[in-house]
Amino acid sequence: MCLLFLPAFLTRTSRAGGGAVLRARAEPDEPVGAQARRGGPRREHHRRVAREPRPVGARGRRPPVQLHRALGDVNGIAALVRSAHPSWSPAMVRSAIMTTADVTDRRGKPIMDGDGGRSDVFAMGAGHVNPARAVDPGLVYDIQPADYVTHLCTLGYTHMEIFKITHAGVNCSAVLQQNRGFTLNYPSITVVVKNRATTAVLWRTVTNVGTPNSTYTAQVATPPGVKVTVAPTTLAFVEFGEQRSFQVTIVAPASPPVGQDSAEGYLVWKQIGGQGKHVVRSPIAVTWTVE
Repeated sequence: MCLLFLPAFLTRTSRAGGGAVLRARAEPDEPVGAQARRGGPRREHHRRVAREPRPVGARGRRPPVQLHRALGDVNGIAALVRSAHPSWSPAMVRSAIMTTADVTDRRGKPIMDGDGGRSDVFAMGAGHVNPARAVDPGLVYDIQPADYVTHLCTLGYTHMEIFKITHAGVNCSAVLQQNRGFTLNYPSITVVVKNRATTAVLWRTVTNVGTPNSTYTAQVATPPGVKVTVAPTTLAFVEFGEQRSFQVTIVAPASPPVGQDSAEGYLVWKQIGGQGKHVVRSPIAVTWTVE
């Protein structure tokens, strides 16, 4: 298995028990507020939108050969999911892989980082890929191409910066006017706190790709010192392909837990009833920064 954190630059290391571990630098999923100020986390988002990894290193050196092997692992699993679901968008495939990943190793123990310590969400991302579960995720978070453009606008990208990525002219003022309260429908949640107590309200929409007449309930492991609420706490689906939206509210204090600069938890949608085999997990991370 391999450790999944798709939106960042990946490197490959070995882990106890065999298998590939993909490690990555973390990036914020959601800035605080409708728009991030210039100089904030928005540059990190470019890596997610661009999707394709580029050579990174001193003086433009090529990435190590292990990177290509690690990308091959994930690409192969993505191809497996896509072959089972040819009509799925790339975002649905990514969601299926991320939300079904394992957060323990093959022995049921915590995933360790390269230094021998317990991995946090920024080191292990969504977890170890589980191909068998990825082809049957139950629910997925889909993203349309236009959503990425709206996301760039909320992050404060200029007209020329967006043009370099999309090769299309975009009027962000009009886009933001039409999409008030927009948040990218990503399968993980990250909030950045800057110097003051913060309340972030995020929206997510899931699509039922599992069984009809199914119900899911929300379970939240709250990051230490942070309050997380989900509404509604139950999602009921009558048909295959049906969508349901929910709101996540994160209230974070101005200061992080003692000795930390971040806190992590997760949101799980668990299927209940006679067909209750699906568990859809999204990491939650709150990071405190000082400007």
